[in-house]
Amino acid sequence: TVAQLRAPTEMRGRVMSVNMLILGTLYPIGAVVQGRIADSVGLRTTTTVAAALLALGIVGQRLLRPGSDRLMGPPEAVELLTAATGSGGPDPDPVADPVSTPTNDRTTIPANDPADEPTSEEAR
Repeated sequence: TVAQLRAPTEMRGRVMSVNMLILGTLYPIGAVVQGRIADSVGLRTTTTVAAALLALGIVGQRLLRPGSDRLMGPPEAVELLTAATGSGGPDPDPVADPVSTPTNDRTTIPANDPADEPTSEEAR
């Protein structure tokens, strides 16, 4: 998740525990509230209004803070986006973020190609 990818290594456990506490608390409260509303006005209306509020929140966030979702992806994608657009972003720390550390893709040893071996005349 974004919380796991962006949290400092030494704080990752605490960040995830707070994340789970918030989610574990808000989901049941929201279910009870929406259940009561659905009992009085109907399930279809409740779902439609909840979807409209979610859409309004997303559009509002995009209008008020354009580009804020750019730093929410995995570190590799953020690096590619910042390199392509030239927009500033935090440079990953290779010690704290080993996923984004560049690696050599040629770690396998290629098989011997008979065409690369010297012929008997060249070997002399």
